[in-house]
Amino acid sequence: MTTVFHNGWIFAPFQSSAHSNDHFVDCMAFTGERISHVGSLKEASIPSEATMVNLENRIVLPGFIDAHVHILQFGHSLRKLNLIECTSFEQIRAAILSYAKANPSMPRILCRGWIQSSTKGVALARIQDDLDPHLPGGKIHRDENGRASGLLDESALINLAWPYLESTYSTADKVSALNLAVSTYSAAGYTGIVDMAMDKATWDLLETSIFAMLIAIELRDKKLQDPTFCVVGIKLICDGVVDGCTAALYQPYTGKTHPEEPIWPADMLKEVVHRADTAGLQCAIHAIGDNAVNQAINVLSGVGTPGRRHKIEHLELPTSEDAKCLGELGITASVQPVHSDPALFKAWPGLIEHDRCQHQLRPIRPPTAVLGLFAGHHLACLDLYVLLHAHVLEVGGKTCSQALWHCLSLVSAVSYFLL
Repeated sequence: MTTVFHNGWIFAPFQSSAHSNDHFVDCMAFTGERISHVGSLKEASIPSEATMVNLENRIVLPGFIDAHVHILQFGHSLRKLNLIECTSFEQIRAAILSYAKANPSMPRILCRGWIQSSTKGVALARIQDDLDPHLPGGKIHRDENGRASGLLDESALINLAWPYLESTYSTADKVSALNLAVSTYSAAGYTGIVDMAMDKATWDLLETSIFAMLIAIELRDKKLQDPTFCVVGIKLICDGVVDGCTAALYQPYTGKTHPEEPIWPADMLKEVVHRADTAGLQCAIHAIGDNAVNQAINVLSGVGTPGRRHKIEHLELPTSEDAKCLGELGITASVQPVHSDPALFKAWPGLIEHDRCQHQLRPIRPPTAVLGLFAGHHLACLDLYVLLHAHVLEVGGKTCSQALWHCLSLVSAVSYFLL
């Protein structure tokens, strides 16, 4: 049985230079479950019994693949109170009180979307706490009396807070959250995701879940190569974030005397990447600060196999020299377009000085590098239009020049979301 979709704008960029400006065709045909024709309706061989579907000038795009996801956490976050619009403690408290009144049966209220600059970096939970465990790469902030303030950096959040919160969810809660996350991605047009922080608990949940997408997976017997669910690589965290003053930079943060170093010693990172690469795995390295980005580039170029599609995640403050060499080395620049929104880095001038803010997301684009775009946990950015136009902004009635550095055409941006 053949079905023919016609009279539409079907995304199909040609690879040859002769067709470099032609990105859409008007016809696509399916025979059974296979695409049998993409091109002009006039050139299609159409059986007499084919079903004709008039697209009425609609746009047809391939399913997107989000290349950097934390799927279970994303599902949980969809149920949290969103504080992204709050700009002060008073607004945060008012939002929580209103949410509590509207949801009296909830055993606890969890929030998301807090931007540190909205409360001038202050976070005071004033909860009594025992002595801190050793937390390499992280910190539990405390007030002048030694009490936990409620602000956690990097590994303190990942290794203490997140596991505790996960322990409060029942299996039914987790399965429901996974279903919610998948349905949200599906509704936004995604057909694939890459989870960047898979742990054993989530892994076991995926094996036993009743989710249609994963029900047939037998991980051990199939050696993780099922076409609907497979392991392709590992993720390594080399630094933190600028807002927490934990991104590894060559120059100290404002008010500090020493620069922040990468989490991994270079020799250890090199050994792990070498072993993963030898095993045929792709490496995705979280690196935001210029020091961490340079470390990641040096390691990947030194022991990474060309063509393995190793990636550096985020890349918010690379030097010009490092940004230029990504393409030559075959390293994929995996970035979030939403980070071109000035609202997300308005605290930066006070942390790394205004001039250094100009380095944010230096032009990383072909032929400088192969781009991979991802939405991550930014819910609004699952909407393709919002995501791809995050770089075109007006602030106070004026166009933001920082955002214009990394403008991409719609066609180019869509292409990078299909990698």
